[in-house]
Amino acid sequence: MNLTECPSIPSGIDFIDALGGLPLREITEFTSLPSAGKTSILHQISVQVALRCDPPNKVLFIDVDNTFSPDKVSKLVTHFGGDLQVVLNRIYIQKLASYETLVDSIEKLNWGDFRLLVIDSITNLFVSYLDPTTEGSYEYVSSIIRLGKLLINLINYNDKLSILVSNQVRSPPNFADKKLKLESLFHGDWTGDIWVDEGYIPALGYIWSEFIDNRLLIKTIKKDLRLIRVVFSSSWPETFGTMRLFDGIIFK
Repeated sequence: MNLTECPSIPSGIDFIDALGGLPLREITEFTSLPSAGKTSILHQISVQVALRCDPPNKVLFIDVDNTFSPDKVSKLVTHFGGDLQVVLNRIYIQKLASYETLVDSIEKLNWGDFRLLVIDSITNLFVSYLDPTTEGSYEYVSSIIRLGKLLINLINYNDKLSILVSNQVRSPPNFADKKLKLESLFHGDWTGDIWVDEGYIPALGYIWSEFIDNRLLIKTIKKDLRLIRVVFSSSWPETFGTMRLFDGIIFK
């Protein structure tokens, strides 16, 4: 597979690439219920960047959930074609378990060498704050704001960098009664949003939503079929499409 200039981030997913690929200098979030394929998507996009893009074509995969799989990478390289060792040499893995260690890592790296930063998952960086008694605390809110500003500074510094994160979902308080106004972590109003029908909202609340450029919701339709919905975006229309996931590879 020949390297190209990559004016956007290739995904190998027909729906996303038909929209022009993942935009550079933007933060894109994939959110879903468990087992919908978020980690598979992040693996596939990482491999696509390593296989297809001119330097900088390095990927930093922040493995918060211990989900990075060389076996998945091997299957993807076999499917798309390429040299496995070359791809693995371009994907750097950091196993970070806290917000503090991520901030330290971000501040020390030479980001001019990287095309893609992946965080899987952003939610568990803040797991120590997710006790209901501390949600919305000053420390929790200020930590999310600090990380969001750091990520924005990264993409302002490197005009060829894109950031991808996976995010989990949570049930808001009092959601059992859909007639009640939905309550987010930070008093954001989710009423009338698609989340009323879904029965959950993305984790980390309304403040985190202010730092991301694109939010894509992944839904399981049946065993191998997924719906991708653009909830909001600075680059794409609010539309939807499908993809098929089989054995860790997304085919369309």
